[in-house]
Amino acid sequence: MIKLYGHPFSLNARKVHWALEELGLSYEYQVVHLPKGEHKKAEFLALNPAGRIPVLTDGDTKVSESNAIVLYLAEEYGRGKLVPDDKKARGLLLQWMFWQVSDGSTTLSRPWYLRIVAPMLTQQPSDETAIAQAVANAAAPLRFLDAALASSTYLAGSDFSAADICVGEAVLLAQTGGVDIGAYANVSRWASLVSSRPACVKTRP
Repeated sequence: MIKLYGHPFSLNARKVHWALEELGLSYEYQVVHLPKGEHKKAEFLALNPAGRIPVLTDGDTKVSESNAIVLYLAEEYGRGKLVPDDKKARGLLLQWMFWQVSDGSTTLSRPWYLRIVAPMLTQQPSDETAIAQAVANAAAPLRFLDAALASSTYLAGSDFSAADICVGEAVLLAQTGGVDIGAYANVSRWASLVSSRPACVKTRP
């Protein structure tokens, strides 16, 4: 039995959750209560010494790092579905999955972090000046993404793939943080496509 250790409000856990639903796999979702510090307890650290979610177990196999988990699931259960067979498309998939953990995660998630997470952690009002700057900084990766989607329905070509899950979560999180993607026609079209998929809708917190 596959078991996912995560939290519904975690961007990284949602990527894995979405992939599991896309693949129609049977799994158990074990919520790790981050505010209670469960990710730092010995029981969880035995699964991931880094103390981070998500972690996935599949029988004797244990995988951490969200994009690695998504790729593991795609390779193991989704060849031809979440992982394209075409060499060029597979190269694009890997490119975008790596891009997401750099530009697509740090810059795009910053407005959400400052608007939602930071006030909870510090018990202080949100810093509107910092949020405005973070929203402005999101323009660069969105322009890059918009240009790539000008000639492609999805990130790895004409078919939905694991890359759309990983980057899709980052863009959806940016919107939650107050980033308006309306000026990016190709991103807006693509985001509407991926966010309306039943697996995505089902995994929203």
